Amino acid sequence: MDRCSMCMPLMIALFLMAGTNVINLAEGQTLPPCGDQLFQCLNYLNYTIPPKSCCIPLQNIYATQKTCLCQVVFTPGILQVLGVTTTQAVILGHSCGVDVSNTGCKAALPDLAPSSSVKPQGKKKSHEQHSGAIA
Repeated sequence: MDRCSMCMPLMIALFLMAGTNVINLAEGQTLPPCGDQLFQCLNYLNYTIPPKSCCIPLQNIYATQKTCLCQVVFTPGILQVLGVTTTQAVILGHSCGVDVSNTGCKAALPDLAPSSSVKPQGKKKSHEQHSGAIA
């Protein structure tokens, strides 16, 4: 059996898993317009220093679409469908120099309920130390 035919079942499984996540999100809510620009950061949730390919778009979204970014982080269900916690998102933002904590998003989302503060902490990996690693 050649390599391409062996890869097909894996590709189909990945497609179905991705489709399931989209369907679950679509049933309850829609992804805010800036959300699709954040997918490239999913592999770097456990890095202390995410690569520029993640941080630059994240910083641009924060500068130009802060309300949208804060909605992605604090709307219940959006991050969970992707297997991400609010704490992970806040720490990733901090690692990229972006404050998407309750404090940072309060002006963008005035109705944001106060909750316990998420304090960014150091992570185990950095992009430079573990290039090619998948978080």
